[in-house]
Amino acid sequence: RLAIPLLHGGQSASHAALFSCVDVPTPQMRVAGFVSYMEDKGGANEQRNLAFHINLPIEDVLRPKPISTQQFGEQWGAHGNQRKFPVATKTISLPQQFMDAMEKHLRLAPVQVIGQECIMCGTVIGSGASVLVHAKVGLNNGSTVEVTVRTRDNRMSDALQRLTLQALSH
Repeated sequence: RLAIPLLHGGQSASHAALFSCVDVPTPQMRVAGFVSYMEDKGGANEQRNLAFHINLPIEDVLRPKPISTQQFGEQWGAHGNQRKFPVATKTISLPQQFMDAMEKHLRLAPVQVIGQECIMCGTVIGSGASVLVHAKVGLNNGSTVEVTVRTRDNRMSDALQRLTLQALSH
């Protein structure tokens, strides 16, 4: 509960709230709030209520997670929710193009490029959950990228698949 002092016409007050994520965010995560206040109506106070919600897209809570190739391999087996899918693309035919697109749109950190294969890692702020991505670039004469996404949460893997498809279609 937060008490805001009585404000008169033209005055304002600002307050900040800090939220912590106690679980892996879902693709449809939202922050909800409720504000109750008293409004001065010519000497009589009248209670007012304001309910609000803020949708929080999953890409807003992803951050790069720099790790080594060895750490990536150690985490791979522990992240059993996998999505493996091909992406038809006219713009991604080289590993660096894939890494650049994923860094830009999903905020993933590059881990390593081995030939035409790329590995990347991210984390979900507030929960520490890892997002692992493996890709084979340049398949079908450079027109397809095969992507494997692994997380510990089924909904997160679904969301990452959707976001990856969007990121590579730009």
